[in-house]
Amino acid sequence: MDDKRKQIIVNEIKMWKETKMIPQEYCDFLLAIYTEGNEANTRKQNGAGKSVKKQAAVSVFILALIAIAVFVIYFTELHFILQTMILTAFVGCLLFLGIHYANKLNFRT
Repeated sequence: MDDKRKQIIVNEIKMWKETKMIPQEYCDFLLAIYTEGNEANTRKQNGAGKSVKKQAAVSVFILALIAIAVFVIYFTELHFILQTMILTAFVGCLLFLGIHYANKLNFRT
């Protein structure tokens, strides 16, 4: 296959990967085939670093919410109804994050 056709196919696969038309693993596999393993490895390593940073930021956010909730509920003398509302908001936020990331993971597999 000539280089021009390979480049067209590689560009199309990259577009599929960016728009998530097919799973990322399939795109990486196809890119490895058509680029003979040269381009897929570098892209995968760069994307993995971003994913780890994003997970760390979400984890820090959740831990901060837990710390704030514990402080507000146990170490302040707020009215019982206000403490209940704060705890409900905290649980609602965690449920939203859990459902959001569970749905996000289902689409990737």
